[in-house]
Amino acid sequence: MKQIDTVGKRVSRRPRDNALDIILAPFARHLEADDYAHHTVSTYVGVASHFGRWLKRKGYQVRALNENRIDEFRRVHLPQCRCRRPSDARPKIVQRALRKLLGFLRLRKVCPPLAPRFSILVNDRVRRFDFYLSEVCGLSEATRRYHRRHIQEFLHWRFGRGPLCFQKLRPQDFAGYIHRRARALRPTTVQLLAGSLRSFLRHLELEGKAASNLGKAILSPAAYGLQTLPRSFSGEETRQLLLRGFDRRSPIGRRDYAMALCQLGLGLRACEVATLTLDDLCWPEGALVIRKTKTRRGRRLPLTTVVGRALTAYLRNGRPQSSAREVFLHHIRPVGTPLVSGSVRGAMREAYWRAGLARSWTGTHVLRRTFATRLHQRGAGLKAIADLLGHQSLNTATVYTRVNLSQLRQVALPWPE
Repeated sequence: MKQIDTVGKRVSRRPRDNALDIILAPFARHLEADDYAHHTVSTYVGVASHFGRWLKRKGYQVRALNENRIDEFRRVHLPQCRCRRPSDARPKIVQRALRKLLGFLRLRKVCPPLAPRFSILVNDRVRRFDFYLSEVCGLSEATRRYHRRHIQEFLHWRFGRGPLCFQKLRPQDFAGYIHRRARALRPTTVQLLAGSLRSFLRHLELEGKAASNLGKAILSPAAYGLQTLPRSFSGEETRQLLLRGFDRRSPIGRRDYAMALCQLGLGLRACEVATLTLDDLCWPEGALVIRKTKTRRGRRLPLTTVVGRALTAYLRNGRPQSSAREVFLHHIRPVGTPLVSGSVRGAMREAYWRAGLARSWTGTHVLRRTFATRLHQRGAGLKAIADLLGHQSLNTATVYTRVNLSQLRQVALPWPE
């Protein structure tokens, strides 16, 4: 209670240039009641105060607050912020704080509740499509996720919140939608979109709700996957990330450092890091077993000394006490619950930001790609790389042959003078 009073007094002394001035103290008490740490409460209230001053200056009403305003604050204001009393500007912290603030305001009915983006009819149809992808096609959750997103957005674009009249679908509907989306997407992503639409039409054909062979009218744009070199961390960028990206004196820093080494040193996917369990660590044999993978195929990897030491440091001096068997857990509320792949990606983005690499990198696949690139540059064969990465086809691993410059020089013909 003393902590609540301290935060409340500090909030009450803030100048009244804030659109959220009467909300900050109740927001602080709400966070304390949810068992947030005192430091986290102070940080979140600071972000909310900064956000409130920006709302006041822009003339925005609190009762009309929504995700678009938060996105504008993060993407437009923060990169060029010159405020006298700036708050924590880390993207992940700002996003968490303002999302919690918006939920609090909706709970207090200060601003309108979140309206569902898609209609009940669209969501019901997508659930049936997902069942088809899982039980008939045998696709993994990671693959089904982007299929669901593509079909939700298409049905919303074509039918809105009205009834789904699939008999009215025509080839020009798909051509127009793909042409519209292609303006903002990469060619490979447009190909995935076209594949999702064709798969959805096959599902409708099986149920007799769409004309047969309609999927043949969906054309995919050309995408030349080998026209550019795969991007990976340089040696200097890797050292910069490991030295400056993680505070290994803190439990969260030790956790994130171990997760980064699992990707840089073993080539794990973000989802494989999140689902790694204590039972998968075979310490006597010096091995690590990957059971849940994107391709539904397990594999056994050698547990290197560097990765093993990072995992040991976290398990002994960082991991919260929990009955969960997953290795990597949440350190803030809900404490002790397993991470998800999005949490792994968010932790790596925070590390890029601290290491000064945020302008060039955002995702986690670059860590896995760096692992494979270095393996091939050191002489590892494609079969070994494909086995370590869990690729079903060697063709997927051939991309790394184009970054081994030492081998390419040996086979290159001399340029005629």
